[in-house]
Amino acid sequence: MPGKNGFECLEQIRSGVKVIMLSTSSNAENIQRSYELGADYYAVKPSTFQALKDLLQNVMDMDWSIAGRNRAEFLLV
Repeated sequence: MPGKNGFECLEQIRSGVKVIMLSTSSNAENIQRSYELGADYYAVKPSTFQALKDLLQNVMDMDWSIAGRNRAEFLLV
């Protein structure tokens, strides 16, 4: 994303939409910052195309009406 990073983007779009941060980083500080900025979930980019497809399918199958902000459920890998 030229001109801004993922955190800046999250701050701008965080009104009324579900946000899943998708990143190569599994750094705890980045994950925590994403929570603080309002991300609903944080996903670490898988290393294979099939794993990415599986991750995206899991996201699409989520029941967003009951998806909570339980930190144990935040990190999707």
